[in-house]
Amino acid sequence: QALNNLHLRIDYAPNYKFSKSSLPPVGGTSNEWNLESINPGENKKVVVTGSAVGPENSNFGFNANITADAIPRKESIVKFDFI
Repeated sequence: QALNNLHLRIDYAPNYKFSKSSLPPVGGTSNEWNLESINPGENKKVVVTGSAVGPENSNFGFNANITADAIPRKESIVKFDFI
């Protein structure tokens, strides 16, 4: 069963500056995307580019949240790769 009305929101670290993304963000934002629908076995990818400034060896926290109309079963449906 497809997941419909997927919406991605990323809360950036305070010192992170968004530059661009592979999909256009929701109007006027730099951290929200409508991904529409995804079928079983299908992959969707959003590449976000930006920069963070801080002391050497700093850690920066990001929170990502994906919502959909209904998630039919309890499975891991999202993979995040941070580079």
